Amino acid sequence: MKVRDSKDVAALPPPAASAPPRRPKEDTVRVDRASALAPSVESTRVATGSARAQHLEALRSAVRGGTVRPSADQIAEKILQTAELDARLRAMFEE
Repeated sequence: MKVRDSKDVAALPPPAASAPPRRPKEDTVRVDRASALAPSVESTRVATGSARAQHLEALRSAVRGGTVRPSADQIAEKILQTAELDARLRAMFEE
């Protein structure tokens, strides 16, 4: 497209003074509630770890005793699920 007449352009008002660029709000971190939540987090972690340990020991005993015989498919599926979860967690923390 070729402009042949500049009269229309000359009639335009001059551009308004631009506002100074805005600074983005800074990120803030609040840790005031962290100390209040710490005992609850710790007790949950201990309870979960204890329950998991008991469950794993019971499962170990059942497998050794021959009352539970997981199939190769079940074992492979659990290994893949764990690997997928690990990969997702790693990706989340690397961002």
